[in-house]
Amino acid sequence: ACPVDHKQRMCAKDGFSSGRYRMASGGIVDIDWRKEERHPFTRGEITRLSSWCEIGTTATRRVAGGWVVGCSGVESDGALGFLSDGAEQLQAFARMGVDFIVPLGARTLVAASSPFEAGEAGAVFTVDRATDASWKLDLFSLLPSVPDAYAPGGSGIAFRAGFNAVFMADDGAISTLDCVDDGVR
Repeated sequence: ACPVDHKQRMCAKDGFSSGRYRMASGGIVDIDWRKEERHPFTRGEITRLSSWCEIGTTATRRVAGGWVVGCSGVESDGALGFLSDGAEQLQAFARMGVDFIVPLGARTLVAASSPFEAGEAGAVFTVDRATDASWKLDLFSLLPSVPDAYAPGGSGIAFRAGFNAVFMADDGAISTLDCVDDGVR
C-alpha cells in the first residue's frame, strides 16, 4: 500500500518518485518527474537581474532570439529577464522567485514563488514577447503550493510539491494526481 503522511498518500518514502499516477478523470498516466536543470549562465551577469540572484538557483529556457532567464534567491525573491543573442546585458522585466521555465505547447510557462500574486501558493505565468520587443507576463494559473518538480506529458504538464501533484491542461485547468497502488515505481 502507498504510505500515508498527514492523511495524504505518498507515492514514495521521500514523496518524489516517477511512476504511475491516476488523474481525477480516472485515467492513468506515467510520470517522469524532473527538477529544473541548473547550469551556470554562460553570458551576462545573472546578478544584474536582482541583487538576490547572487545566491540561490537559476533557470533558463531558449526562446526565439535569446534566452528567458530567471533566478530564485532568499525568501522567494528573484527576477525574470531576457538575454538576446549576442548581448551581454540582461533585460529584467519581472520580480519573482523563478522555480521553473518550461514549455507547454507553443507557450513558455514560468512557475514561480510570487508572494504578491499568490501568497504561499505557486503561481504559473505565461511569458510572451510583444510586437514592440517588450515582454508580457500574465498569470496563467495558481498551484496548491510552490512546485519542486515538473513532468511534461500528453496535453499538459504535471507539477509536484512535496507529497501533492497536479496536472495542468493546456487551457490552465488543474486536476489532482494520485499515486497508483500497483507496486510500479
